[in-house]
Amino acid sequence: MASTNRHERQRAGLLINKILGSRDEYNYPSFTLLLDTVSQSAKPVIKDILHRAKEASKAKIILLSFETSQRKSPIFSTLLDGDDEIVQAYKLSLEAWQSEVKAAILRIKKGSRAILLVDSLNEFCHAVGPKVPQILLSWANPSLRIVGVYHTDVPLHESHKPNPYMVSALATLKYISTTTFTCRSLSQTLEGLEAEAYSRAKPAYGLDEGIEGVLQSLGSDKTESMVVEMEHKRKSGNVVSETYVFPRRSTNDQSKIVTLSEYLEIHQVSFKTTASGVAMADDAVMDGTMNLGLTEQQRRDREGVVLPHFDAQKGEGGQGGKILYDMGAEDDFDEEEDEI
Repeated sequence: MASTNRHERQRAGLLINKILGSRDEYNYPSFTLLLDTVSQSAKPVIKDILHRAKEASKAKIILLSFETSQRKSPIFSTLLDGDDEIVQAYKLSLEAWQSEVKAAILRIKKGSRAILLVDSLNEFCHAVGPKVPQILLSWANPSLRIVGVYHTDVPLHESHKPNPYMVSALATLKYISTTTFTCRSLSQTLEGLEAEAYSRAKPAYGLDEGIEGVLQSLGSDKTESMVVEMEHKRKSGNVVSETYVFPRRSTNDQSKIVTLSEYLEIHQVSFKTTASGVAMADDAVMDGTMNLGLTEQQRRDREGVVLPHFDAQKGEGGQGGKILYDMGAEDDFDEEEDEI
């Protein structure tokens, strides 16, 4: 069992590093969808993807900017160089920024690789309306990897009359994406697991709390670690799902991305000893002067008892109150009593 768990963890570690490092993402058109909230930003994952792409293949970065107004943004200042391009979509019309993106894609050198980063798919979907899949697929290129961020707690304002038969923009993005990363706060995830272990309602955070004026809760958007739920679609159509814990990004130690189960084991996180006043075992014997438990023999004898109403259900009852009794080998036959 231990060797099996170790093999599964090694496989999960190789898979996440392969996807983040874009080793298999350029052999066919790919679209990586990042889902974040106010409680946990996707910026650490973005920075990891861009950093690996720059180190491995000097990939060109094309930023389609809807909310990043400055080139000196902390997330891009150390990654963007002279070959990279920024399309400031927030200043341009729909046709203008589409043309600039197509021109930037055509300028990708032959044999090189590139990443098209959309910093806000909310604004992208608001601008293009129901043509989201058509536009993204028109940019698809074996040498281009598309990465987009969708803020799940930001409402999407439709710029056109909504069609009641049209699926939502988020559902469309999930359908056409090859990999989906859902970012969550580590501390809030652990609190949710603890509540689930003790059959309590999961706590709500941030906007889900429904408290006026509260946008972020304690433990939100920490830089130490974060939880990332991955859903990856293979070429065969099979879907691989796994939950990872991303460590602090202050160092270049990229090999310490572990699964959530491995993280709980390494840090000895257990939900069976932290809560007080909760039963710790199903068949625990209560402290006292009497033994209220049952032995295996007593449990089998109890299950083998046939109650009288079972005979009545078989059609043998309902005979005017007649007593149903099967004589045993030790019983004496008495004509007077047995004729009653």
